[in-house]
Amino acid sequence: GHTTLAPVQIVGATDVAGSARMVTDLLDGHGTEAQRAVVLTNAAMAIQCAAPDKDFTACYDLAQESLASGRAAANLRACIAFSQN
Repeated sequence: GHTTLAPVQIVGATDVAGSARMVTDLLDGHGTEAQRAVVLTNAAMAIQCAAPDKDFTACYDLAQESLASGRAAANLRACIAFSQN
């Protein structure tokens, strides 16, 4: 099972720079468990859109593995670098 979160647990940043910092911090292994849960849930839903044959749990597991291995952070940095060229 997954944890149900209260809205107060997932308050975001108040500006773009703060949001960017929050995302990169989370991808680098920092951030709260609630933030991590939200990111993993959103990623799992995106994976499931791309691979509708997979169930949500399999997609969530893929998202967890990507975050834990550092692949999610590496992919974000690659996208940022690509967009700046």
